[in-house]
Amino acid sequence: MPHRLVLGLIVVGGCSFRADYPSGSVTCREGPCPEGLACVDMLCVTPVDAAPDDMDAPDGPPPALTCADPGIIDPLGGSDSGNTMGRMNLVKAMCGGFVNNGLDVVYKMDVPSGTNLTVAISLGTRKAYVLSQCQEFPPQCLGNARAVMGSPIAVTTTTRPSFIVVDDESGSDAGGAYTVNVSLP
Repeated sequence: MPHRLVLGLIVVGGCSFRADYPSGSVTCREGPCPEGLACVDMLCVTPVDAAPDDMDAPDGPPPALTCADPGIIDPLGGSDSGNTMGRMNLVKAMCGGFVNNGLDVVYKMDVPSGTNLTVAISLGTRKAYVLSQCQEFPPQCLGNARAVMGSPIAVTTTTRPSFIVVDDESGSDAGGAYTVNVSLP
């Protein structure tokens, strides 16, 4: 047998309000809606202009900044800032004679093979390099080079997508702040 809960009838100075809660909704058949609600199709609802804006809501949790869940850099270029403090040492790439086995973060850039990229570090002591495949070990950096603050690198991508890794050669370091910038010349 269906249950229907009816909450009383309130009469104040000749005005009345009746609220039915058959399925968790409030009706406005006989009077105004409670404060903060508006009557639409005989139901008391949150007004559209007071409803939360879904456009401002995040699409989900932020990326983990790993090979499996990289951050995204726009195909037209962009930058991101962060800190490798508390991160894992997952990527151990070889660049210019250095094995980068420090705390790292990974970004993906979906550009066609053959795209020229300039990668720069504009904050911090971290290094940045580009990989054609994101794997833990032993990837080789594109161009066998890594960017350091004040010395950007220019590389040509060999796959789609490419991966930009912020890393360091010191496996025992405590991490640090960085800003990585990627541009198309």
